Amino acid sequence: MRKLFTYSINNAKESIFLTTPYFIPGKKILKALIRAAKNGVDARLLLQGETDIISVFYAGRSYYRRLLKAGVKIYNYKGSILHAKTSVFDGCWSIVGSTNLDAQSLLRNEESNAGILDRDFSRSMTEVFQNDMKGSVEVNAETWQNRPLYEKFLEKLFSFIMKKL
Repeated sequence: MRKLFTYSINNAKESIFLTTPYFIPGKKILKALIRAAKNGVDARLLLQGETDIISVFYAGRSYYRRLLKAGVKIYNYKGSILHAKTSVFDGCWSIVGSTNLDAQSLLRNEESNAGILDRDFSRSMTEVFQNDMKGSVEVNAETWQNRPLYEKFLEKLFSFIMKKL
């Protein structure tokens, strides 16, 4: 799955819309997202605004600064717990399934996913993504930089811990 996501991100030319509740991207996916955004791809992440797993939540947030700086748009979902794991690339290629964008899900868990190469399906998935964005708050670089110090500490702490696992 890691290779499929990395390949899909690296080959997107227009847009990347990713929805996942647990986000700890790893080096290859992180670099691919940053490169895509810097190359003008409309890269958007719809991530959990609240969580049931504090360590994953804060570890994932430790990547926001680099992603925002590159031009990736990040949205925190404000509805009930976000559980969707969907991706749409260039409005024609979609991945839907149980894989989160974290090492546990990408490398260890036995996840099930479907890759669908179909513009109509991708259009429907994009509509769902855009609808979910309405119930979300965009994270902007200025607000992100000014978040409380304790949050920055927790992000560094849990990022360090998660890398050791």
